[in-house]
Amino acid sequence: MSNIKTRLREIVGPNVAKFARMIGENRQTIDNYLKGRMPRGAFLKKLAEKTNTNINWLLTGKGPKER
Repeated sequence: MSNIKTRLREIVGPNVAKFARMIGENRQTIDNYLKGRMPRGAFLKKLAEKTNTNINWLLTGKGPKER
């Protein structure tokens, strides 16, 4: 079963530092989310806008991945 951490890893890809720069976020913050910490709402909003990701998919795994 997929969870938010797995779906976030799918969006971030192999290079966390590059992804962090792309969305204007601290790498350590993203690392914490990838380790299982629940992302802040502001982070989810920024991620969705910068990557065209459906927040519902990210949180629940339901619906299309893209907005």
